Amino acid sequence: MSRVVHIIFIASLAVGIGGRLWGGYVNLEANDDHVEVVQRLLNNQSIEHKDSCWECFQPPLFYKTNAAIAQITGKHSRSALFRQMQYENVVFSLLTILLAFLFLKHQGVSQSVNLLTTSFWLVNPALFSIGIQSTNDTLIILLGAGTVYFLVRYLSSKKLSFALWALLSLSIAPHFKGSGIAVFLLGTIVLIPILFYVKKHRYLLSVLAVSTYLLVTHSHYTSNYKKYENAFAINQKKTLKPPLFDDGQEFWKRPGITSVWSGYFKFQFRSLLTTPHNINWGDDYPAHRTSFWAQHYGSFYHAQFLNHPQSWRSTHAGLLNLTRITFILGLLPLGLLLIGLGAELVSFFREIRFDRKFLERLIHFGFLFGFICFNLKYSYDYRDFGCIKAIFILPAILSMTYFFVHGLTLPVWGRFRKFVLLSVAAVGVLCAANIVFLLVQLSKPYFAG
Repeated sequence: MSRVVHIIFIASLAVGIGGRLWGGYVNLEANDDHVEVVQRLLNNQSIEHKDSCWECFQPPLFYKTNAAIAQITGKHSRSALFRQMQYENVVFSLLTILLAFLFLKHQGVSQSVNLLTTSFWLVNPALFSIGIQSTNDTLIILLGAGTVYFLVRYLSSKKLSFALWALLSLSIAPHFKGSGIAVFLLGTIVLIPILFYVKKHRYLLSVLAVSTYLLVTHSHYTSNYKKYENAFAINQKKTLKPPLFDDGQEFWKRPGITSVWSGYFKFQFRSLLTTPHNINWGDDYPAHRTSFWAQHYGSFYHAQFLNHPQSWRSTHAGLLNLTRITFILGLLPLGLLLIGLGAELVSFFREIRFDRKFLERLIHFGFLFGFICFNLKYSYDYRDFGCIKAIFILPAILSMTYFFVHGLTLPVWGRFRKFVLLSVAAVGVLCAANIVFLLVQLSKPYFAG
């Protein structure tokens, strides 16, 4: 079994690292146009108003940093900016996976489980796809993972350096993207009791207070509040609230959350198998487009599930069948995560006492449930299916890993443990095949003629 796991790990490294390096070069499209903001800065055009361009509502630090890099390199073309930002995201996504590996090593899990889980993240379609696009999402995923990692390490070692790294991660996250607010809030909520537990570094509460003060009074969100009386103004308007049970025909945008019942209490798995991708236009759309959980599940396991951008679209029969098989087998890792989550919840409430284990569980419950709630709120307010993506939960990647591994290593599996491990490995192989298919598709224009 150990030899099989090592082979899978080496193959996953090849696809996960080599694929990102190649994909960061051949891909020249993203889900949203973040390059335009950098171009506007380089051309001395305004990004001060949220409607100046599609992504101009975002906090400016990410774009100003990239504009400064472009000034140094002297490469200002659109394709050069794409590759510059994409290779940054290649690094960010690989650092995230490295943190997952180090996190599991610190947790003391077996080498086989660590390598298998790391392999799974190396070829995860959601993390891979956002890691070769020019967006600010991957940086928030890294900062979320970094916050969790350093908090856990601080709990066990009580070293000041880990607390400072955690403070840095959570403090800068909101200045790169709006969802970084969730990293800041969740990190702050769990850091405060941790500092009272460790005791000797309570003075860091003053640093946290300064960071909070600057965020509230001297930030992009302060400016937003002054301009729009809404600190979190984005490029869309909030819609009418979804009804509880009817199909929400008053919703004028692209239907996503058409009702609370269909949006949050239906999985629509059969629809995922029938149409294993989104249909982004018209009224004839698959039922899974109106399910919060199905949209996350689909985009987690299929790099081309969103059916956007244009160069990523594919209805190849072989790819669709591969995706259907992945969706079916992918229920196992999801089940393991839910089982691990349930087991930890039971232990959490049975063993309530202010100790290290309690606080570590608090970190993971806080980040996983916190980002799920953040996504629920976002989809509830804006309702467009484009607001429901797996990448919005990935900042809780280490907490997802924690519960998944806990479910994977429960003694209840007994003699079936090897079968469970091989089944998880099989899902990883299918995900790797999806990535290879995407890379071949993106590479075709470079070899045509």
